[in-house]
Amino acid sequence: MSDVSDVRLRKAELRAQVLARRSALPADQRSAAGTLIRDAVLAEPQVQETLRTAGVDLEPGDPEALRVVMADPVRSGVDLMDRIGFRPQ
Repeated sequence: MSDVSDVRLRKAELRAQVLARRSALPADQRSAAGTLIRDAVLAEPQVQETLRTAGVDLEPGDPEALRVVMADPVRSGVDLMDRIGFRPQ
């Protein structure tokens, strides 16, 4: 087996294990774990720098706060994309 196939196989096995373990948890525990992972990733200085470089401002909030931002064409960036003629491909 080639190195690439071996990595793909191991990745698929790991993904299956993670999904199986995650599905065995109650929804509130999955949500809490997701919050901990998100917070740990966003606390990393390299992640913060990469996001700042990409023009992303980190604002703490819940899903409803994100819905409000995404519904606003200016805050979500949709207005800017329209003005510059950007179309996702």
